[in-house]
This record gives sequence, C-alpha cells and structure tokens, in this order.
Amino acid sequence: RLGIDSVGDIGEEDDPRTNELMQQMQSLMTERSHLEKAFPGNPTHKRVRRERATSFVQVRVNEVDSSELREHEASGWLRKKSNFRADTWKDRWFILRKPQLYYSTDKTASKKDRRQINLATTTITIVEEAQWTFSIVAWNRVWLLQAKTESDFQMWVGALDPSRHITDMKDAQIKQAR
Repeated sequence: RLGIDSVGDIGEEDDPRTNELMQQMQSLMTERSHLEKAFPGNPTHKRVRRERATSFVQVRVNEVDSSELREHEASGWLRKKSNFRADTWKDRWFILRKPQLYYSTDKTASKKDRRQINLATTTITIVEEAQWTFSIVAWNRVWLLQAKTESDFQMWVGALDPSRHITDMKDAQIKQAR
C-alpha cells in the first residue's frame, strides 16, 4: 500500500505547485483504488515486481551468444574508402549484427578495436559510377564500400537492405513494360 489514504494540507492553497502536487496525489490514489478493485487481495507493488521479473527472464532467455552469426547476418572483406586520403581504399573485415555493422583491420580484432556503424539511422545506396560499390549514408557521414566480386556485392547489399531486392524487381518490371 502507498500509505496515503487522503490528501491533507501540504502547502498554501493559492500556490500553483501545491495545487499541481495535490492533483497528482489525488490521481495516484484513484489509480491505486482502481488497481485494488481489479486485483483484490493482491497489493499493487507486488504485481508490478512480478511483471518486471517476468520481462527480465524473457530477455535473458532470448539472448544469443554474440560469437554466433544469425541467419540475417553476414561477415567478410570489403574495401572502404579512406576519409583522410582522397583516392585510398583499404581492406576491412566487416561483421553485420543488426542493427550494427562492425569493421576492423583484421578478422581477429577484439571488440574494442572494431569500429561500428549504427544502421538504424542510415540509408544504403548503390554507387553507379564504380563497379560493386555501395554507400552507407548517415546524417553526419558517408561510408563508401566496395566488394571484390559481384556475388559479394549482392550478398552485402541484400543483407544490409533486404527490401532492395523487391525494389530492384519492380524497377526491372517497369523497364520491361516500357
């Protein structure tokens, strides 16, 4: 129980903050009353704790070992254009664990040595001017990436933007209809 059965004097009546606090307390008491009627013999605070514990258990059960690659993930070598030197491309090892894309200089890099790209706020675009090249565009940065083969390119673009396959099919149908 909350231990509050009525709203008493807690300040001056003309004070707007006092009035606001009294309204909040009245609202809490009304809510408590409704909960006690809905769950007789079951104190409200115990019910909330049980729900939180259940949610916590569900999250723990659904966790997957981070070393395993799930079906929607990919890993492999891509070339990344350097930010500092205009014409420099460097090979980087990429690991996709949605919504993050991690990259490093080698396969065995530790987590702290990996860079990451948050894919939740990015757009994937294909760069038509260069073969097997695509970009990841965020509001503050653009990453230019290039695959070594067409199959790698298709795999990465498909993994990073699964809806692109549907868009490409529709574009092909439109071109064919013209």
